Amino acid sequence: MQTKSILRVAAVAVLPLIFAAGCATQQGVTQADLDALRAEIAQLRTEVQTANANSAAAAASADAAAKSAADAAAEAKAASEKADRIYKQSLRK
Repeated sequence: MQTKSILRVAAVAVLPLIFAAGCATQQGVTQADLDALRAEIAQLRTEVQTANANSAAAAASADAAAKSAADAAAEAKAASEKADRIYKQSLRK
């Protein structure tokens, strides 16, 4: 979901630049301006790829944290049950 929003933001940023480049070529903009626009688009692509990699890493980290939390909950439940058995045995004596 986050990846889609990042791509949407990039598309919103890039499309006006492409449109401007199309209009600019008709109005006598230099090759340097077009090269600068291409460089900016390449930078945006790199930023989107970095954001995608970061979101994938965050998702993996969240999955690992969820597994650790589930393991800790299971251990806590087992310890609680053991403590409850010990307490009940002490009441019988």
